[in-house]
Amino acid sequence: MKAKQRAVCAVFLAALVLFSSLLVLLPARAVSAAERRPLAQLTSYREWLSGSTGGYSRSLSGYFAWLETVLQDQAPGRDALRRLRALAKLYLLGERDTDGYYAVDGSLCKLDSELSEKAVLRAAERFRQVYERYFKDSGAHLYYSVVPDKNVFAAPAGGYPHYDFDELRELFGACLPENFRELPIGGLTLADYYKTDPHWRQEQLLGTADALLCAMGAAPASQLDWQPVAAGEFIGAYAGHSALPAQPDELVYLTNDILAGAAVYDYESGKTAGIYTPENLANIDPYDVYLGGARALLSIDNPAQTNGRQLVVFRDSFGSSLVPLLVPSYSEVIVVDLRYVTPEALGRLVSFESGCDVLFLSSSAVLNSYGVYG
Repeated sequence: MKAKQRAVCAVFLAALVLFSSLLVLLPARAVSAAERRPLAQLTSYREWLSGSTGGYSRSLSGYFAWLETVLQDQAPGRDALRRLRALAKLYLLGERDTDGYYAVDGSLCKLDSELSEKAVLRAAERFRQVYERYFKDSGAHLYYSVVPDKNVFAAPAGGYPHYDFDELRELFGACLPENFRELPIGGLTLADYYKTDPHWRQEQLLGTADALLCAMGAAPASQLDWQPVAAGEFIGAYAGHSALPAQPDELVYLTNDILAGAAVYDYESGKTAGIYTPENLANIDPYDVYLGGARALLSIDNPAQTNGRQLVVFRDSFGSSLVPLLVPSYSEVIVVDLRYVTPEALGRLVSFESGCDVLFLSSSAVLNSYGVYG
Protein backbone atom coordinates (compact mmCIF):
# COMPACT_ATOMS: atom_id res chain seq x y z
CA MET A 1 0.00 0.00 0.00
CA LYS A 2 1.37 3.37 -0.94
CA ALA A 3 2.21 5.87 1.77
CA LYS A 4 -0.52 8.26 0.61
CA GLN A 5 -3.17 5.55 0.81
CA ARG A 6 -1.95 4.49 4.26
CA ALA A 7 -2.17 8.09 5.44
CA VAL A 8 -5.73 8.42 4.15
CA CYS A 9 -6.74 5.19 5.89
CA ALA A 10 -5.08 6.29 9.12
CA VAL A 11 -6.88 9.64 9.10
CA PHE A 12 -10.19 7.91 8.38
CA LEU A 13 -9.70 5.38 11.19
CA ALA A 14 -8.62 8.11 13.62
CA ALA A 15 -11.69 10.17 12.78
CA LEU A 16 -13.91 7.10 13.15
CA VAL A 17 -12.42 6.25 16.57
CA LEU A 18 -12.66 9.86 17.74
CA PHE A 19 -16.24 10.21 16.57
CA SER A 20 -17.28 6.90 18.17
CA SER A 21 -15.53 7.78 21.44
CA LEU A 22 -17.21 11.15 21.65
CA LEU A 23 -20.57 9.55 20.90
CA VAL A 24 -20.11 7.17 23.85
CA LEU A 25 -18.51 9.61 26.30
CA LEU A 26 -20.60 12.71 25.76
CA PRO A 27 -23.97 12.85 27.56
CA ALA A 28 -27.00 12.38 25.33
CA ARG A 29 -28.91 15.55 24.49
CA ALA A 30 -32.64 15.49 25.16
CA VAL A 31 -33.61 18.44 22.97
CA SER A 32 -32.14 20.31 20.04
CA ALA A 33 -32.50 24.01 20.84
CA ALA A 34 -31.70 24.93 17.24
CA GLU A 35 -34.25 22.54 15.69
CA ARG A 36 -36.76 22.96 18.53
CA ARG A 37 -37.53 19.27 18.82
CA PRO A 38 -36.75 16.32 21.10
CA LEU A 39 -33.86 14.13 19.99
CA ALA A 40 -33.99 10.35 19.70
CA GLN A 41 -32.54 8.53 22.73
CA LEU A 42 -30.64 5.25 22.85
CA THR A 43 -32.69 2.43 24.36
CA SER A 44 -32.42 -1.33 24.46
CA TYR A 45 -34.37 -3.43 22.00
CA ARG A 46 -36.75 -4.55 24.76
CA GLU A 47 -37.39 -0.97 25.94
CA TRP A 48 -37.89 0.18 22.37
CA LEU A 49 -40.49 -2.51 21.71
CA SER A 50 -42.39 -1.69 24.89
CA GLY A 51 -42.72 2.01 24.07
CA SER A 52 -43.08 4.21 21.02
CA THR A 53 -41.11 2.91 18.06
CA GLY A 54 -40.96 6.30 16.36
CA GLY A 55 -42.98 5.06 13.40
CA TYR A 56 -40.62 2.19 12.60
CA SER A 57 -41.83 -1.39 12.25
CA ARG A 58 -41.66 -3.50 15.41
CA SER A 59 -38.89 -5.76 14.20
CA LEU A 60 -35.14 -6.08 14.46
CA SER A 61 -34.69 -4.25 11.16
CA GLY A 62 -36.95 -1.47 12.48
CA TYR A 63 -34.82 -1.24 15.61
CA PHE A 64 -31.62 -0.87 13.58
CA ALA A 65 -33.29 1.85 11.53
CA TRP A 66 -34.20 3.56 14.81
CA LEU A 67 -30.57 3.27 15.97
CA GLU A 68 -29.49 5.06 12.81
CA THR A 69 -31.81 7.93 13.74
CA VAL A 70 -30.36 7.97 17.27
CA LEU A 71 -26.81 8.17 15.89
CA GLN A 72 -27.75 11.04 13.63
CA ASP A 73 -29.52 12.95 16.41
CA GLN A 74 -26.77 12.42 18.96
CA ALA A 75 -23.83 12.94 16.59
CA PRO A 76 -21.08 15.07 18.20
CA GLY A 77 -21.03 18.51 16.66
CA ARG A 78 -24.42 17.91 15.03
CA ASP A 79 -25.27 21.60 14.67
CA ALA A 80 -21.90 22.38 13.06
CA LEU A 81 -22.28 19.44 10.67
CA ARG A 82 -25.77 20.59 9.71
CA ARG A 83 -24.44 24.09 9.04
CA LEU A 84 -21.60 22.69 6.90
CA ARG A 85 -24.06 20.54 4.93
CA ALA A 86 -26.41 23.48 4.31
CA LEU A 87 -23.59 25.72 3.10
CA ALA A 88 -22.21 22.98 0.86
CA LYS A 89 -25.61 22.49 -0.80
CA LEU A 90 -25.98 26.19 -1.53
CA TYR A 91 -22.46 27.29 -2.39
CA LEU A 92 -20.66 24.11 -3.45
CA LEU A 93 -23.42 22.22 -5.23
CA GLY A 94 -25.23 25.36 -6.40
CA GLU A 95 -28.67 24.36 -5.09
CA ARG A 96 -31.17 27.18 -4.55
CA ASP A 97 -32.52 25.88 -1.25
CA THR A 98 -31.52 23.53 1.51
CA ASP A 99 -34.22 21.10 2.61
CA GLY A 100 -36.86 23.59 1.48
CA TYR A 101 -35.35 26.66 3.16
CA TYR A 102 -33.96 29.64 1.27
CA ALA A 103 -32.86 33.22 1.90
CA VAL A 104 -33.90 36.49 0.26
CA ASP A 105 -32.30 39.77 1.37
CA GLY A 106 -31.04 38.04 4.50
CA SER A 107 -34.51 36.79 5.44
CA LEU A 108 -34.95 33.03 5.81
CA CYS A 109 -38.07 31.46 4.31
CA LYS A 110 -39.57 28.01 3.77
CA LEU A 111 -40.85 26.88 0.41
CA ASP A 112 -44.62 26.44 0.18
CA SER A 113 -45.35 26.18 -3.52
CA GLU A 114 -48.59 24.19 -3.80
CA LEU A 115 -52.04 25.42 -2.85
CA SER A 116 -53.77 22.72 -0.80
CA GLU A 117 -57.47 23.19 -1.50
CA LYS A 118 -58.26 20.30 0.83
CA ALA A 119 -56.51 22.05 3.75
CA VAL A 120 -58.19 25.40 3.06
CA LEU A 121 -61.63 23.80 2.81
CA ARG A 122 -61.08 21.89 6.05
CA ALA A 123 -60.15 25.07 7.89
CA ALA A 124 -63.18 26.89 6.49
CA GLU A 125 -65.40 24.01 7.57
CA ARG A 126 -64.06 24.24 11.14
CA PHE A 127 -64.84 27.97 11.23
CA ARG A 128 -68.28 27.31 9.77
CA GLN A 129 -68.98 24.80 12.55
CA VAL A 130 -68.22 27.48 15.14
CA TYR A 131 -70.44 29.97 13.34
CA GLU A 132 -73.38 27.56 13.12
CA ARG A 133 -73.11 26.61 16.78
CA TYR A 134 -72.54 30.00 18.41
CA PHE A 135 -72.96 33.01 16.13
CA LYS A 136 -75.56 32.28 13.44
CA ASP A 137 -78.46 33.95 15.24
CA SER A 138 -76.55 35.94 17.86
CA GLY A 139 -76.39 39.31 16.12
CA ALA A 140 -72.59 39.05 16.12
CA HIS A 141 -70.56 41.12 13.70
CA LEU A 142 -68.53 38.62 11.69
CA TYR A 143 -65.14 39.29 10.09
CA TYR A 144 -62.23 37.30 8.75
CA SER A 145 -58.66 38.12 7.76
CA VAL A 146 -55.94 36.02 6.15
CA VAL A 147 -52.38 36.93 7.14
CA PRO A 148 -49.92 36.61 4.23
CA ASP A 149 -46.88 34.48 5.01
CA LYS A 150 -43.35 35.67 4.22
CA ASN A 151 -43.28 33.80 0.92
CA VAL A 152 -45.86 36.19 -0.53
CA PHE A 153 -43.12 38.84 -0.53
CA ALA A 154 -39.91 36.81 -0.62
CA ALA A 155 -40.71 34.20 -3.29
CA PRO A 156 -41.31 36.65 -6.18
CA ALA A 157 -38.24 38.69 -5.21
CA GLY A 158 -36.02 35.62 -5.18
CA GLY A 159 -37.59 33.78 -8.09
CA TYR A 160 -38.95 30.93 -5.94
CA PRO A 161 -42.29 29.16 -6.53
CA HIS A 162 -45.28 29.97 -4.34
CA TYR A 163 -49.02 29.49 -4.58
CA ASP A 164 -51.25 32.45 -5.42
CA PHE A 165 -52.12 34.15 -2.11
CA ASP A 166 -55.19 35.87 -3.55
CA GLU A 167 -56.47 32.54 -4.85
CA LEU A 168 -56.18 31.08 -1.34
CA ARG A 169 -58.00 34.10 0.14
CA GLU A 170 -60.82 33.83 -2.36
CA LEU A 171 -61.16 30.08 -1.90
CA PHE A 172 -61.32 30.44 1.88
CA GLY A 173 -63.80 33.33 1.79
CA ALA A 174 -66.08 31.55 -0.66
CA CYS A 175 -66.49 28.69 1.81
CA LEU A 176 -67.59 30.92 4.69
CA PRO A 177 -71.19 32.11 5.23
CA GLU A 178 -72.16 35.17 3.20
CA ASN A 179 -72.48 37.41 6.25
CA PHE A 180 -68.74 37.21 6.91
CA ARG A 181 -66.92 40.37 5.87
CA GLU A 182 -63.30 40.16 4.81
CA LEU A 183 -60.86 42.62 6.35
CA PRO A 184 -57.84 42.44 4.01
CA ILE A 185 -54.43 42.84 5.61
CA GLY A 186 -52.42 45.16 3.41
CA GLY A 187 -49.41 47.42 3.59
CA LEU A 188 -47.00 44.71 4.73
CA THR A 189 -43.53 44.09 3.31
CA LEU A 190 -40.85 41.48 3.95
CA ALA A 191 -39.26 43.89 6.44
CA ASP A 192 -42.32 43.53 8.69
CA TYR A 193 -41.38 39.91 9.43
CA TYR A 194 -38.51 38.52 11.47
CA LYS A 195 -35.55 37.51 9.34
CA THR A 196 -35.04 34.22 11.20
CA ASP A 197 -38.65 33.29 11.88
CA PRO A 198 -41.98 32.99 10.02
CA HIS A 199 -43.83 35.47 12.26
CA TRP A 200 -44.42 39.19 11.82
CA ARG A 201 -42.92 41.82 14.11
CA GLN A 202 -45.37 43.33 16.60
CA GLU A 203 -43.74 46.77 16.53
CA GLN A 204 -44.62 46.96 12.82
CA LEU A 205 -48.32 46.16 13.28
CA LEU A 206 -49.95 49.32 14.61
CA GLY A 207 -51.14 50.20 11.10
CA THR A 208 -52.56 46.70 10.66
CA ALA A 209 -54.29 46.89 14.04
CA ASP A 210 -55.77 50.29 13.17
CA ALA A 211 -57.19 48.99 9.89
CA LEU A 212 -58.89 46.06 11.64
CA LEU A 213 -60.19 48.14 14.55
CA CYS A 214 -61.58 50.92 12.38
CA ALA A 215 -63.33 48.38 10.13
CA MET A 216 -64.97 46.92 13.24
CA GLY A 217 -66.01 50.36 14.47
CA ALA A 218 -63.54 50.39 17.37
CA ALA A 219 -61.03 53.01 18.49
CA PRO A 220 -57.69 52.86 16.64
CA ALA A 221 -54.62 51.64 18.49
CA SER A 222 -52.13 54.17 17.19
CA GLN A 223 -53.72 57.04 19.13
CA LEU A 224 -52.44 55.51 22.38
CA ASP A 225 -49.03 56.03 23.93
CA TRP A 226 -47.10 52.81 23.30
CA GLN A 227 -43.73 52.01 24.88
CA PRO A 228 -41.47 49.55 23.04
CA VAL A 229 -39.67 47.07 25.27
CA ALA A 230 -36.49 45.57 23.82
CA ALA A 231 -36.45 41.95 25.00
CA GLY A 232 -33.07 40.95 23.54
CA GLU A 233 -31.84 38.89 20.64
CA PHE A 234 -34.23 36.48 18.97
CA ILE A 235 -33.12 33.56 16.82
CA GLY A 236 -36.27 32.20 15.19
CA ALA A 237 -37.38 28.77 14.07
CA TYR A 238 -36.17 29.11 10.48
CA ALA A 239 -32.59 29.74 11.56
CA GLY A 240 -32.43 26.47 13.46
CA HIS A 241 -34.40 24.38 11.00
CA SER A 242 -32.41 25.53 7.96
CA ALA A 243 -28.98 25.48 9.70
CA LEU A 244 -28.11 28.51 7.55
CA PRO A 245 -26.07 31.34 9.09
CA ALA A 246 -28.21 34.31 10.09
CA GLN A 247 -27.90 37.42 12.21
CA PRO A 248 -30.23 37.39 15.23
CA ASP A 249 -33.37 39.49 15.17
CA GLU A 250 -34.30 41.80 18.03
CA LEU A 251 -37.52 40.92 19.79
CA VAL A 252 -39.57 43.98 20.78
CA TYR A 253 -43.01 44.12 22.37
CA LEU A 254 -45.29 47.13 22.78
CA THR A 255 -47.00 47.97 26.04
CA ASN A 256 -48.77 50.81 27.84
CA ASP A 257 -50.65 51.49 31.08
CA ILE A 258 -53.83 49.90 29.70
CA LEU A 259 -52.14 46.59 28.89
CA ALA A 260 -50.31 46.65 32.21
CA GLY A 261 -53.69 46.62 33.95
CA ALA A 262 -55.25 43.89 31.80
CA ALA A 263 -55.59 40.32 33.12
CA VAL A 264 -55.30 37.19 30.96
CA TYR A 265 -57.08 34.08 32.23
CA ASP A 266 -55.85 30.77 30.80
CA TYR A 267 -58.66 28.17 30.84
CA GLU A 268 -56.14 25.38 30.35
CA SER A 269 -54.01 26.09 33.42
CA GLY A 270 -56.63 27.96 35.46
CA LYS A 271 -54.10 30.76 36.07
CA THR A 272 -54.21 34.50 35.48
CA ALA A 273 -51.22 36.36 34.05
CA GLY A 274 -50.35 39.51 32.15
CA ILE A 275 -50.52 40.25 28.42
CA TYR A 276 -46.82 39.53 28.16
CA THR A 277 -44.87 36.80 29.96
CA PRO A 278 -41.21 37.90 30.07
CA GLU A 279 -40.28 34.67 31.84
CA ASN A 280 -41.01 32.88 28.55
CA LEU A 281 -38.13 34.72 26.88
CA ALA A 282 -35.95 31.93 28.27
CA ASN A 283 -38.09 29.29 26.52
CA ILE A 284 -36.95 27.39 23.47
CA ASP A 285 -39.18 29.82 21.54
CA PRO A 286 -38.99 33.38 22.96
CA TYR A 287 -42.01 34.31 20.81
CA ASP A 288 -43.98 32.76 23.69
CA VAL A 289 -43.65 36.15 25.42
CA TYR A 290 -46.83 37.14 23.54
CA LEU A 291 -49.92 35.92 25.47
CA GLY A 292 -47.92 33.04 26.92
CA GLY A 293 -47.44 31.26 23.59
CA ALA A 294 -49.69 28.53 22.21
CA ARG A 295 -52.87 28.41 24.31
CA ALA A 296 -56.24 26.89 23.53
CA LEU A 297 -58.48 29.47 25.19
CA LEU A 298 -57.83 32.81 26.89
CA SER A 299 -60.05 35.52 28.32
CA ILE A 300 -58.60 39.03 28.58
CA ASP A 301 -60.28 41.46 30.97
CA ASN A 302 -59.53 45.14 30.33
CA PRO A 303 -60.82 47.23 33.27
CA ALA A 304 -59.59 50.45 31.63
CA GLN A 305 -62.22 50.14 28.88
CA THR A 306 -65.82 50.75 29.94
CA ASN A 307 -67.63 50.45 26.59
CA GLY A 308 -68.77 46.91 27.43
CA ARG A 309 -67.76 45.58 23.99
CA GLN A 310 -66.55 42.01 23.54
CA LEU A 311 -64.17 40.85 20.82
CA VAL A 312 -63.76 37.16 20.01
CA VAL A 313 -60.62 36.30 18.04
CA PHE A 314 -60.08 32.86 16.51
CA ARG A 315 -56.37 32.86 15.80
CA ASP A 316 -53.14 30.97 15.26
CA SER A 317 -49.69 32.05 16.47
CA PHE A 318 -49.74 35.21 14.33
CA GLY A 319 -52.59 36.45 16.51
CA SER A 320 -50.45 36.15 19.64
CA SER A 321 -48.61 39.36 18.83
CA LEU A 322 -51.51 41.18 17.14
CA VAL A 323 -54.23 40.66 19.78
CA PRO A 324 -52.48 42.81 22.46
CA LEU A 325 -52.80 45.81 20.12
CA LEU A 326 -56.57 45.22 19.88
CA VAL A 327 -57.17 44.83 23.62
CA PRO A 328 -57.40 48.55 24.61
CA SER A 329 -60.46 49.05 22.38
CA TYR A 330 -62.56 46.37 24.14
CA SER A 331 -63.70 45.57 27.66
CA GLU A 332 -63.18 41.85 27.07
CA VAL A 333 -61.31 39.85 24.46
CA ILE A 334 -61.80 36.09 24.08
CA VAL A 335 -58.90 34.40 22.27
CA VAL A 336 -59.48 30.94 20.79
CA ASP A 337 -57.07 28.64 18.96
CA LEU A 338 -59.14 25.97 17.20
CA ARG A 339 -56.05 23.83 16.70
CA TYR A 340 -56.19 22.97 20.41
CA VAL A 341 -59.87 23.13 21.38
CA THR A 342 -62.93 21.68 19.70
CA PRO A 343 -65.91 23.86 18.74
CA GLU A 344 -68.13 21.70 20.97
CA ALA A 345 -66.09 22.53 24.08
CA LEU A 346 -66.22 26.31 23.75
CA GLY A 347 -69.80 26.74 24.95
CA ARG A 348 -69.01 24.91 28.18
CA LEU A 349 -66.14 27.25 28.96
CA VAL A 350 -66.97 30.79 27.77
CA SER A 351 -70.00 32.92 27.02
CA PHE A 352 -70.26 34.92 23.81
CA GLU A 353 -72.26 38.11 24.12
CA SER A 354 -75.03 38.99 21.69
CA GLY A 355 -73.74 41.51 19.18
CA CYS A 356 -70.06 40.84 19.89
CA ASP A 357 -67.36 41.34 17.28
CA VAL A 358 -65.94 38.08 15.92
CA LEU A 359 -62.67 37.99 13.98
CA PHE A 360 -61.45 34.78 12.33
CA LEU A 361 -57.75 35.51 11.88
CA SER A 362 -55.46 32.91 10.33
CA SER A 363 -52.17 32.93 8.47
CA SER A 364 -52.10 31.59 4.93
CA ALA A 365 -49.35 29.16 5.95
CA VAL A 366 -51.61 27.54 8.57
CA LEU A 367 -54.65 27.50 6.27
CA ASN A 368 -52.54 25.75 3.62
CA SER A 369 -51.31 23.02 6.00
CA TYR A 370 -53.54 19.97 5.90
CA GLY A 371 -54.26 18.36 9.25
CA VAL A 372 -53.82 21.49 11.33
CA TYR A 373 -57.57 21.88 11.85
CA GLY A 374 -58.25 18.16 12.19
